[in-house]
Amino acid sequence: MGEVYRAFDTRLKRQVAVKLLPAELASNPERLARLEREAQLLASLNHPNIATLHSFGEANGAHFMVLELLEGVTLAARLRRGAMPIPDALDVSRQIAEGLEAAHERGVVHRDLKPANVMVSDRGRIKLLDFGLAKALAPRGPVGAEPSHPTQADLTASGAVLGTAPYMSPEQLRGRDVDHRSDVWAFGCVLYEMLAGVRPFTGETVADTISAVIGSAPEPERLPSATPASIRALLSRCLEKDAELRLDRIGEARRAIEATLRALSEAGEPPGAIPGPGARAGSARGRWRAAGRLVPVGAVATLIIIAGLHYLERESQERSDPLPIRPLTSFEGTEWSASWSPDGSQVAFMHSGSGSADIAVMSVGGGEPHPVATGPHDEHTPRWSPEGSKVAFLSDRGTGLDLHWVPATGGAERRLAATNIAYLERWEGIYAMGANPWSPDGTRLLVSRLSAEADLGIWQVDVGSGRLERMTHPPPGSEDLEASWSPDGRWIAFARWESGRVSLWLSDAEQRQARPLLADAHVNRGPAWTPDGSRLVFFSDRAGSYNLWDIRVEGGTPRQLTAGTGPDYLPVVSSTWKVLFTNWHHQTDLYWLDLEARGRDQVRLTFNTRENYGAEVAADGNRIVYHSDRTGNNEIWLLDRSSGTQRQLTDDSAVDVLPAWSPDGTQVVFVSDRGGSFQPWIMHADGSGIHRLAEHVLPLTADYFEGNTYTGPRWSPDGKLIGYVTRVGEEPQLWLVEPGSGSGRSSGIPGVLRFDWYMDSRRILFVRRTPETPGALALYAAHLASGQERLLIEAPCSQILAAPDGRSAAYVHAAGHFGMNLFRLPLTTPGDPAELPGPDGSPERLTDGGGIWHVHGGAWSPDGRAIVYTRDTDRGDILVLDGYR
Repeated sequence: MGEVYRAFDTRLKRQVAVKLLPAELASNPERLARLEREAQLLASLNHPNIATLHSFGEANGAHFMVLELLEGVTLAARLRRGAMPIPDALDVSRQIAEGLEAAHERGVVHRDLKPANVMVSDRGRIKLLDFGLAKALAPRGPVGAEPSHPTQADLTASGAVLGTAPYMSPEQLRGRDVDHRSDVWAFGCVLYEMLAGVRPFTGETVADTISAVIGSAPEPERLPSATPASIRALLSRCLEKDAELRLDRIGEARRAIEATLRALSEAGEPPGAIPGPGARAGSARGRWRAAGRLVPVGAVATLIIIAGLHYLERESQERSDPLPIRPLTSFEGTEWSASWSPDGSQVAFMHSGSGSADIAVMSVGGGEPHPVATGPHDEHTPRWSPEGSKVAFLSDRGTGLDLHWVPATGGAERRLAATNIAYLERWEGIYAMGANPWSPDGTRLLVSRLSAEADLGIWQVDVGSGRLERMTHPPPGSEDLEASWSPDGRWIAFARWESGRVSLWLSDAEQRQARPLLADAHVNRGPAWTPDGSRLVFFSDRAGSYNLWDIRVEGGTPRQLTAGTGPDYLPVVSSTWKVLFTNWHHQTDLYWLDLEARGRDQVRLTFNTRENYGAEVAADGNRIVYHSDRTGNNEIWLLDRSSGTQRQLTDDSAVDVLPAWSPDGTQVVFVSDRGGSFQPWIMHADGSGIHRLAEHVLPLTADYFEGNTYTGPRWSPDGKLIGYVTRVGEEPQLWLVEPGSGSGRSSGIPGVLRFDWYMDSRRILFVRRTPETPGALALYAAHLASGQERLLIEAPCSQILAAPDGRSAAYVHAAGHFGMNLFRLPLTTPGDPAELPGPDGSPERLTDGGGIWHVHGGAWSPDGRAIVYTRDTDRGDILVLDGYR
């Protein structure tokens, strides 16, 4: 990348490093322009673990970078002396992860992370060097043809191979487009080398090394035997050859390392006190090599590695050998929330691979899953009856979330009861049944249900008659979910959700007297009974990530059953003490859908490791405002589409979500609870001048899913009004406010759940429940002055996006969560502003995630040629924890 000199900055009186770039770079205007764009991004990376880029310039025909001068040695020089002590290696890797996390949040990928690009100061401070190979991920450059195995790996042209072979990911070596996950791979390689003292992939020639990266697996026995199990688990996920199955967020690696360092510190013992899978002679090596042979099916390989990486904490707080964990599923799509058959030979689980979530049954010995409950809506939370003939499940067939059962071999379904929960508006509905909802005699089922007073408690349903009987009465502000019968039928365990925490409770099934079992500052959920009724297995964030724990029913100290990066959810214990659970991850990013491009090109806009929702495009067609929790809290962010740069607009302990532009692009209205409750607020486009728009409390909580189906405040196209949905009593109502005066009034249109303006401040498109079909949704047009309405289409719309020219409306079709996709309905365009549009053809599908990903919200570009939306990709598998007792 050029020659580097120590220099003195005579103006600012400081020593710096000056990097002279190769002369041939100046003769290639395209490469030079691209490097200048990258330098602008890199200059914005102000982080203590990233070497600062001061400037980029040209003098006497030479192009140069002025960089922070660092004193110390490179990590490569340190590693020439051999492996590092485990605490030192973990501290270095933690700092590397912090630097990468900051870069990824800015959309910058290093592409050449290696020990030579890590500087270690005398005080142990880490600096990441040479982001010169980094490439701004937006706008995307052209992708070159996939090359054969390269013989050199130091090219910088777009579409070529970038990096240093021993640390390059398989997709990088193949010349494919790469993203932040290639840095995750390189991070895993560096961490392995610090611990083992050797590289994970080596060869006598570059070609041999490339072959090892693509086709071989690292040798775990080279790691110190005292390497913590959580770090071995982290390595296995970072070095997954399939990028789709690799650890997706470097922030997860940072948190796992921090948790391990805390555990070492709290134990007050050397790292050797925490055994890893190496304690079982030969077993770990066999598993890791098996993973190398199973690259084409990726997920299975990763989970086989994890099998040796979880541990059991005994009541004496001593560590035992890790409990073996094995994967049951690794299908495309999401597997979630499984249940054992009574004899333990089969499992029922939810699977999203067909475009919606269905219920499938599969033998524990393997084979293809057999679907037993399918359809365009989501079926989930299957629970096997005690005698084995039925599977109960939850599904929203368009009228609300209901409890059903189906024969375990498939066949006619039977609806048992309504929960009164709007599944697509209240995410907690998927937890309306617990791990053991069937009574021991199979005659009753426990389910969470909204009462007439709108509190969510536990009810029991008679399977024969459908008769309902209330079991718990949660206090105001609380909800009772995930209820399970004890094996003897005397007790009910459930989770009580309240004030940002979740606690475990026990209730006497006869006397209906409840008491807390585990109530602290943590989330403790999903209680599942052991066969003898002595313990509850549950999942909790008490060690950082969600992992499995257990606790005695008489109380005591919880024991941790699984460790690692998680998250592990929804345990169910078989009659032979095997524990089913779900390992699940997801990624949400903004995408730009060009409706007029050939093939309707879809370009990914965000590449950070957190949530990104509620995008709106400014009048200039370039600035996109949205909310993201990448800082650990939901804030409003600004994305410049042409340069790819991003900037945080709000920075507050409050939750700031659902922003929308003023028509002239000078202001942003958004939702925030900074005043104590969720209300509409306004600020200037640069984030200054924040003030409350109105005193109305909006019908919104901090719930993840609700925050992505609610329509935030929206500015009318002519700038005269801001509209938002509030509540008057129990009824939703569209409220209209003048931005300048703050005075407002009701729209007079009843039952508005979601809306968008149609061309001016006089007409709207909105969603309301239809009177003809209870619970069903329909899209309408309405005139605010006359009150005139017109039905456009009956469809489950979770978001409405009116096109700027009025000729169509896009909407998120939400028959189920996993099948949410964008559709476009053509509309007639009335010439008279007093008239309403009408349907002008059949809806057209714009996206199809196929159950692998789904869509949340978005907005049109001002020219009507594109839509920006959130793509949500879920990945879940069912695992089994063996040997638990």
